[in-house]
Amino acid sequence: MIWVGTDDGLVQVTRDAGKTWSNVSGHFPDRPKTSKDGCTRSGVAVRCRRRYIAIDRHQLDDRRPYVFKTSDYGKTWTDIGRGLPADVPARVVRENPNLRGFLVLGTDAALWYSRDGGTSWKPLKAEFPPRRSTTCSSSSAHTTW
Repeated sequence: MIWVGTDDGLVQVTRDAGKTWSNVSGHFPDRPKTSKDGCTRSGVAVRCRRRYIAIDRHQLDDRRPYVFKTSDYGKTWTDIGRGLPADVPARVVRENPNLRGFLVLGTDAALWYSRDGGTSWKPLKAEFPPRRSTTCSSSSAHTTW
């Protein structure tokens, strides 16, 4: 399975090594529809069907943090960005491969974490300075989040 997020706002998935693709871009709730979207970044899922995505639209003067979750290959998406600051774009979201539902979200101002699959978010303090976070990762052998 391959997921692709592009800088024109398309999100596509293939389940047959690229022979056919499904465009799942139009299934996000509460997201403005425009012909040109901002940069799209997707997260890594523990289960094949579950996927998290952060959508960045700051280039369109939209600084809302768009963060979504799917468990049906993108047919439907749930908004999990509620509770985050309304004026700080989300850049990347990752799920801990060793702890189902533990998410880390990088935004323009800080790192956030969720222990419940995105139902609630808390700032990740841990002496991490307030700055833009565009990537985050973990090791399957040892995770230090």
